[in-house]
Amino acid sequence: MGHGAARMATFSTSVFRPGLKNMKYSNLQTQYLNALDLMLNAEFSKADALLEMLGTAVPGDPRLVYGRALCLFMMGRPDEAKALCERLSMEFKAPRGQRLQDAFAAASQNDSASLPPAAESSADPTPAVRRRWWPLAAACAVLMLVSGCMWFAYPVLVRLQEQGGQLPSLSAEVPEAVPVVQDTPALQPSLATPSSAPVSPEPAAAAGSDGRPEEDAQSLAAHFKDMVQKLAAAASNDPSGYFSEAINKAAWKTRLEGLSLPELPQGPMASVVELQPYRSAQTLSNAKGDSVTLTNLNPLVGSWYVLEYAVGGKKQAFHLEVFPLAANQHQKPQLALYADGLALVLKKETQYFPLWPEAGREPGQTAPDSGNSQLNGAPVLSEVFKTMAAERTPVGLLCNNMVLVRQQRPGSTSRMELATDILRETRVGDWVVEALKPMLIRPPEAAESQAGIAPVPGGNNPDSPDDALVAPSFAKLAHKPKLLNIETEADGQSMSYGRWYKAVRHAGVYVSVLAPSAIDQTVLASYPDRVDPIGAPGTGSQEAGSVVYMLAIDLERYGFGYAIGAEHPGVGWSVKVKKAPGTDGPDGFGVRAPLATIGALPPYLVDTVAGAFVGGFKREHGVYTGGALSKVNNNSHFGFVENGVVLSRLNPGLATAIIAPDGTMDMRTWPENGDNDFRYILHARQNGVPIIEGIDANGVSIPGALVNRSGEGAWSGSANGRLLTIRAGMGIQEHDGHRFLLLGYFTGATPNAMARAYQAYHCRYAMSLDMNAPELCYTALYCRGEDGKITGAEYLVKEMSAANGGNHLRFLQTNDTRDCFYLFRR
Repeated sequence: MGHGAARMATFSTSVFRPGLKNMKYSNLQTQYLNALDLMLNAEFSKADALLEMLGTAVPGDPRLVYGRALCLFMMGRPDEAKALCERLSMEFKAPRGQRLQDAFAAASQNDSASLPPAAESSADPTPAVRRRWWPLAAACAVLMLVSGCMWFAYPVLVRLQEQGGQLPSLSAEVPEAVPVVQDTPALQPSLATPSSAPVSPEPAAAAGSDGRPEEDAQSLAAHFKDMVQKLAAAASNDPSGYFSEAINKAAWKTRLEGLSLPELPQGPMASVVELQPYRSAQTLSNAKGDSVTLTNLNPLVGSWYVLEYAVGGKKQAFHLEVFPLAANQHQKPQLALYADGLALVLKKETQYFPLWPEAGREPGQTAPDSGNSQLNGAPVLSEVFKTMAAERTPVGLLCNNMVLVRQQRPGSTSRMELATDILRETRVGDWVVEALKPMLIRPPEAAESQAGIAPVPGGNNPDSPDDALVAPSFAKLAHKPKLLNIETEADGQSMSYGRWYKAVRHAGVYVSVLAPSAIDQTVLASYPDRVDPIGAPGTGSQEAGSVVYMLAIDLERYGFGYAIGAEHPGVGWSVKVKKAPGTDGPDGFGVRAPLATIGALPPYLVDTVAGAFVGGFKREHGVYTGGALSKVNNNSHFGFVENGVVLSRLNPGLATAIIAPDGTMDMRTWPENGDNDFRYILHARQNGVPIIEGIDANGVSIPGALVNRSGEGAWSGSANGRLLTIRAGMGIQEHDGHRFLLLGYFTGATPNAMARAYQAYHCRYAMSLDMNAPELCYTALYCRGEDGKITGAEYLVKEMSAANGGNHLRFLQTNDTRDCFYLFRR
């Protein structure tokens, strides 16, 4: 890990020295790393206790004292922190002790200064003087505090940046359960649902998401590749054949419309499992009181299960995922329990995997219980679970590689994001981030209009997106994009404003550039009650000339998915709102366990994935603190759904990206009566209120009602929400029977400029993604070699490549702290 690893090694040499009794080197190192992890998770009291214990075992190391001083200050115990700083200065002669003490003092003073001031006495002549030197003192305090924190945390920042587990190859050899081969009829699971109505099997699989091997000598990877090739051939040679049937939207929607399903639960729930309205469960137990329960979280989708193993008074829970199998006509297998383990119900047979065989019997010797009603008398959990738990990977494999075991692991992240997360966990740290924000945000790219040198795209292809509405004075002008990292038919030259250029390496993908000043006046003059003038006071004079990068993706060629990050968005309360008594989150619970979220696309899609882009705001910012939406539904926290499983409720009035079971992407404002629509959702993500919410009778896109209302719309930015900053968004354009997803990267914009840009590009709907840095607006398209393997990525702007963890592609080869959307070839 370079410099960070060297610092850690130096520290290890000083702490783990000879002569220690009762504690091994590895144990001390583990405890120290645990303390750092606790600090990074803002669990300062636990970190302090652990550092204090290490200081007792290894007295005389100033870094342990330094760490405790940071913890105590963050815990609101400044006097004790000051004493440790004095110890650093006096006992260890460490100058950083005084620097840290000065930073603490200045930060505390400036935190108080940021609060509304008390009434000033007319007899006090000093306030004006204090106001003059306060900005300089604040800047110095911020720099000292950040420098002190980052100096201590740098080694672990680098370590955790690359800590996201590498995803396993589907052809990797992993420990597997021994199958029991039986010539018996297929096991029919008996599942009790919360509804009296029967629940049908899952909808047809999304095209491009299927593929697993039959059990023979061929490798899994070969089967997977063969399956993808067959699907591609079917799509091109026989549009009316299997491929079309597998993604026939009308078929699955008609079937789901006919089901009688339970209502979504209201009020606070004790866990994420209880929040699932369609869940079904099967339980086996024995005379000793041991039990195993298998819960299908949404039988309409049939992807996610929770396996609860309660034996000998101890409980363990595992998050399982199944996916379409080539050997099962591209349908997902169904999981069920039998006495010794899991049964995979396939179309023509049932395969048995003894994952908790009876003690004293060899695996594979216990006959399945045809009654499917009782757990064996002495279950012993397979070592395969321990093996997986010891690995860093967020995904393990079971049952001849036909079942994924999802494991909660730290995700990869950039050092900037990680440092921000740490600081925002405390009042002082949040103040630091807000104070530094104007200095951290990159300046916008200025449009440099040039005449007569832009290559014109080869004829307006009727299958391409509709060009933007550009002012006549800009019709023959062009801009040479400085940040673009996608090769297009413009071949690195200037690009005409608002025109679409084909991406060279990605069929069905187009790129365009625009500036608000180039937008046609008819657009800029529309809906003045909803959109403020570009560059209005408080928004920044650079807004009109700031470049917008727009990426269009053909929704007929690509399907979409969504994956929640290892950490973000969370399910607890946002720190910006008051918690309801007796609850840990707006839905009642504050943790996602027993579910594991990984921040990566599932590995069985690796052969078809075409790209990925960031999902949206963290839970901290995904909430309303003012306006009508703050007064309903627990402040209207942004909701999200993965694989038909609700992790946070979808709240009415919020802009919602929806992915159907066939992979189709759409967007809408979630309605008051939206519960009935939940049956049609595979994935969903809410991000604030809409930027565009329809098209009027004249064909003009309608801006969202709250675009120019910073407080009511929760448009983050400066203190009043109007800071010119980097922003990302996505919209839907429809014309002549074609649909395109438009991903926008705004180098400097307010919501007003975003609305005008999406109006110019004829969008029916548009919503925000994230903001303030290229890493937070990540958009990557994967490149493949002649053998079909991924060789690298192109990025909407060059600086997005810095968000990758180590040398691995973000969201693809490692898991991430953040959530993401991904696209795959149909």
